[in-house]
Amino acid sequence: AAIAMTPLYLISHHGLSSLQAGFVFATMVGIGSCLQPVIGHASDRLGRKLLLIVVLGAAGVSGIGAAYFQAFVPFVGSLIVSVALLTAIRPVVLAAAVEVSGERESTTLGIAFTMMDGIGAFGALIAGMAGNRDLSQAFMMVALLAILACVIAIKLPFQRVGVHPP
Repeated sequence: AAIAMTPLYLISHHGLSSLQAGFVFATMVGIGSCLQPVIGHASDRLGRKLLLIVVLGAAGVSGIGAAYFQAFVPFVGSLIVSVALLTAIRPVVLAAAVEVSGERESTTLGIAFTMMDGIGAFGALIAGMAGNRDLSQAFMMVALLAILACVIAIKLPFQRVGVHPP
């Protein structure tokens, strides 16, 4: 949802050109993509639950900053951190889903991708409605959903299956 609203917000609220907004967008997603193997490796070593809690919590706090900061540098810094972390955590979410599923890995991954992409599409719609009055509300919605996911991760009973020693 934050990704869907970012270029529009950057252009309308901060006066960026389409090229500049595209650069910020690419930076957010690029950093998150580069962090995916790092976060994935850390979850193999430390366990899925710890990484889910820390990364989702940090993404939520950063998202709150993106919703509240009016000045460009703190806003875009918070947004880049939030979106990069939400992008980086994807392999951990997928690995946790596969571990829970047992022997139905392909089915589980199909369902997981459907959920992530479907929620992303629906989230963009909801963020658009939330941002109809003020686009910064879309960033707050993402932050609150990340914090909710963090709380759910805290409550879920994860087994330390497949944790490798350092």
